[in-house]
Amino acid sequence: MIFGLILFIGIGTVDGDTRLKADIGLVCLDCHPDLKKELADGRPHKALKSNECIPCHTPHAAQYENLLIQTGDKLCYGCHESQKSWLDENVVHLPVEYGECLKCHEPHVSPYKDLLRLKGKDICFLCHEQESFQKAYVHSPVKDGRCSTCHRSHSSSNPFLLPQPSPKLCLQCHSLNKKLISKHPNYRIDQADCLLCHNPHSSNRKKLVYSVLHEPFKKDDCNACHPESSGPIGKVSGDAKNCYKCHEDAKKRFDEKGMSHIVSGKGECIFCHNPHAAEREDLVRRGDKPLCTACHPEMGKKLRVVRKGLGRHPDVMAGKCSTCHDAHSSDDINFLRDTPLILCTECHTQQKVACHPVGEKALDPRSNTPINCITCHNPMEAEFPQLMRLDGAKELCNQCHAY
Repeated sequence: MIFGLILFIGIGTVDGDTRLKADIGLVCLDCHPDLKKELADGRPHKALKSNECIPCHTPHAAQYENLLIQTGDKLCYGCHESQKSWLDENVVHLPVEYGECLKCHEPHVSPYKDLLRLKGKDICFLCHEQESFQKAYVHSPVKDGRCSTCHRSHSSSNPFLLPQPSPKLCLQCHSLNKKLISKHPNYRIDQADCLLCHNPHSSNRKKLVYSVLHEPFKKDDCNACHPESSGPIGKVSGDAKNCYKCHEDAKKRFDEKGMSHIVSGKGECIFCHNPHAAEREDLVRRGDKPLCTACHPEMGKKLRVVRKGLGRHPDVMAGKCSTCHDAHSSDDINFLRDTPLILCTECHTQQKVACHPVGEKALDPRSNTPINCITCHNPMEAEFPQLMRLDGAKELCNQCHAY
């Protein structure tokens, strides 16, 4: 009797193992009928198509939700290792940078190519607000929902994830003909940056010209910035003095501090400001992060270490450099807008009345300098809670307070 029971159990185990090895996915679907129905209606993940669940899930126990063997992009790169090269490009799409593959892709099945969650422009509008794409005049690719005509999905060596720099990209659709040339007299269109004047998505002005116009450009007074003596209209006189003719307040702002963003005095203004038109009243070309990292690529790469599990200041995550840094001049080598104590307590108001002793009467014994917020906190990144430079339970405190 006992022998018969052992034989029965043994046969059942062998049959179960055989089925698991042959059709692991089918065994899983016995208990996951909803997924089984989805698979019948859409395009399955390649692993699922081969009835393989265990490349992503462990069948018994796991430290991650849904019995996953890893989380985020770490799981995806287990099979898609070659895609890690995306992170080496100059510009990386934020979901890729932060390892959030599921922002755009379904993990199991999708009715769309590449397991996308939605089709065409709808996938982009999951994150990008539609308002800026729906003004009176809309660029044709935007109107047709063809975002991939002008943008790469994951990464690029060009700003804004463009597959090619402007104007090379623009001239693929807009032929360099007489009509186009006549609209830009004495201007080298083939060498120009079209985005200096035109919004590539939509605008309330004809020809997709930006909403806010530089005053001389608005009056068609090209010679205000492009003196006739400087040659073709495409050449500017070249230094900040050209801007100071109208912007005397800017000169004062640069001169009154010890550190100035005007280094050579030759053209730095237009690194950040659009001399013709822009969407912002200050004619700044683009948002803080893409603008700043265009000249500070090493910081752009450094910002991606968030993917290694380090904590990140919320404004750093949002790419708001100007929250703490002055874009024009400062007495601080890091171009901080003010002292750390004043800057930090603008947002952390509670620390104005309750915090560790700081200031001239609280000296750091290691350097004999006044303690401030960044003595203990790293304002950019840290692997410890509250952006502490070291473990705040003991190690950090012991730097000043001996055992």
